[in-house]
Amino acid sequence: MKKAVTTLVKDVVIFGIAFAILCAIFNNDKAMGVSLSSGMASFLAYCVAGIPCGWRWASHLLVAVSGKGILLKLGIAVVLGWLAVPVMFIKDIVNVLKNVKASKNNEIEQ
Repeated sequence: MKKAVTTLVKDVVIFGIAFAILCAIFNNDKAMGVSLSSGMASFLAYCVAGIPCGWRWASHLLVAVSGKGILLKLGIAVVLGWLAVPVMFIKDIVNVLKNVKASKNNEIEQ
């Protein structure tokens, strides 16, 4: 159970920190050089913060060994990241709930 909780906390912290930093950057007019609405800045931050999750999924599809391959994989990672983040969080929560249920069943049996 400890591993499932650790994985959930790690994923939430990494995504949360990346999202917060990117929101701050995208909301700063001087850093971007363009004025973005708060909603657009949040959407872009979500997309970019999902790259690590999307990269893991993209690694199952292709291996990037050249500059063009890395850029292609990055583009795929951005698109997959939109889907990967919610799936990753749901999977982590389900694993934690399964482990909690299994530990309760083990306590009852003993």
